[in-house]
Amino acid sequence: MAGGEDNENDTIESLFDKLDKQELTPKASRASDTVEYSGGRGDVLLILNRFRIEGNSLCDIVLEVQGKLFPAHRNVLAANSRFFHAMFTSGMKESSQNLWKLHTVSACSFELVLNYFYTGRIVVTKATVEELLETASFLLLEPLKKACFHFLSEILAPENCFSLKILADKYSELCFSDQVRDLAEEHFQQCVENEHFLALTKDEVIDLISSDEIQVEKEEHVYFAILKWVKHNIKARKDCLPTFCRYLRVGSLSKNFLQDQLFSEQLIRDNNKCRRIFQQFLKQKEKHKVNSPSADTFRPSTDCVEVIIGAGTQYCVKAFCYDMKLKETFCLQDLPKTQINPDLVSIGRTVYIVGGMNGDLPNFAKVPCLRSFSFKTIKESGKKVGTKEWQEKAPFKTCRSSYAVTVFGNKIYVIGGRGEHWTFRTVEQYDPNTDFWVYVSPLNFARSDLSAVATRHYIYAIGGSSTGDANNARMLQSVERYDARKNKWTIVSPLNYERRYPETIYAHDKVFVIGGLGRNVDDILESSEVYHPAIDEWHLITPPPHLTSSYCNLLNLRGDIIMLYGGHGACKAVKYDDENDIWVDVKAVGPSDKIIFYSLCTVSLPRCYLNGLSPIPNDFFDE
Repeated sequence: MAGGEDNENDTIESLFDKLDKQELTPKASRASDTVEYSGGRGDVLLILNRFRIEGNSLCDIVLEVQGKLFPAHRNVLAANSRFFHAMFTSGMKESSQNLWKLHTVSACSFELVLNYFYTGRIVVTKATVEELLETASFLLLEPLKKACFHFLSEILAPENCFSLKILADKYSELCFSDQVRDLAEEHFQQCVENEHFLALTKDEVIDLISSDEIQVEKEEHVYFAILKWVKHNIKARKDCLPTFCRYLRVGSLSKNFLQDQLFSEQLIRDNNKCRRIFQQFLKQKEKHKVNSPSADTFRPSTDCVEVIIGAGTQYCVKAFCYDMKLKETFCLQDLPKTQINPDLVSIGRTVYIVGGMNGDLPNFAKVPCLRSFSFKTIKESGKKVGTKEWQEKAPFKTCRSSYAVTVFGNKIYVIGGRGEHWTFRTVEQYDPNTDFWVYVSPLNFARSDLSAVATRHYIYAIGGSSTGDANNARMLQSVERYDARKNKWTIVSPLNYERRYPETIYAHDKVFVIGGLGRNVDDILESSEVYHPAIDEWHLITPPPHLTSSYCNLLNLRGDIIMLYGGHGACKAVKYDDENDIWVDVKAVGPSDKIIFYSLCTVSLPRCYLNGLSPIPNDFFDE
């Protein structure tokens, strides 16, 4: 292939001038009377290419493709393609002809390939890749074929995976076919929304839905994908439904769902085989009330467990994952950098560490950084295991401290906060799909030291302070509500008490606000209150004990409001009884008392995602 730079303005004479200026490099030799010299040969091919482009008489063959003529050199063609080499050396009558017609390839793709023969370079685009693949396959150009599939792997996405699967199968590209399958399993719900899913064959659908690697939160998504495929052509496909139903994982389907579909879905109700299968499913559900269901009745991705994720604060860079059911703790990769007092939130099965202070910088400078740990499966030594890395994400636009962070609509919001000399009204929104931050509507009042919480329909910015430093703050009692649909903040009923840095949580359709600080850092508030969004009213509730503790964390564990509190000695836990307005002691939550020093959040994960994570060592929490 060519090593020189091709320029369409070069003439044959200018290319010869470049050739004349080349210097041959001597190579050391033991023989005193012999010296080997070497030089680049790239410009020779560029000269041949110019012969070709200008239709020079030194070209010895013309290729006709879709009526377009391409002069070329037999030696160049044969040196690049096994196809041409075989044709020119076959001894057949056609091998000596000066005009060849190629019927299998397009003129556009052949022009690109011919230029590649002479220059060693080719540009692949979405518009040309399919024709280039066909041409590369016909002309036996394995490097170009690999390049095309590399390009396809770069653009592979849920919306095109099944259409690209056709190419993988057509050219028997097993490696790319595995990539397509992995993506279809990882993003099953998105992939089946694409129209190309409907073009799969019966066997291809079975191959997909029978896989243990499908990542769905509910088995219902698999069931509805089956119905969608069948209903696309009911007359031709309705007989496939009983076969598909046998691949559903009954352990991952609720009894109520099975009963509802048995009576409401006509395709199930009117098909004797389907009806019997669903009736058998219901009998299995009754049987499992007495006996534990076998593991193969569950879709692995729906067998979820609640875990606590912890990320170190202060100078600790450790991170862990705690399985609350099995009481097992796993190591996550250490944080890449010190991130003092960051916020920890989750979206789906991805955990994000937001902001904090950098202990390596003077005066613990603010950092607008964002990192994520995504609990998804990757292939390692041929087996699927969990990811093991924290990924750097786009930083938010404004460097700030004392802000609030919450998640709403699968997006992260950074609200208010303080700069060097002022308090912010600005609010930023992060979209994980684009890895991009945008400003949304600002708060009505600039506020820092606030808390924020998301409910089903709104975000609430609660309390805080409007001016002054941490020890001379103008306290705020006001509360604002953000409507994402209208991109608008509205003032709602104020707190009973002004407060900074309260712990907040949403549970039982109410917003709970616990403790907080007064005007200075030593003024710890013991009062707590609850907000009823339906009636826009705040009511005082019994505060938890020991609100004056140095550290506390508020968690929603399967609907229970749990507060962890303590100091350097121990960590204790209390649960709020909403019905009786009391806090009751509970057994310690988590693997160690030291989790009080970690930023915490909870995530629901498939148990299989914990595969590949290592158990923590005995001294993990000793530092």
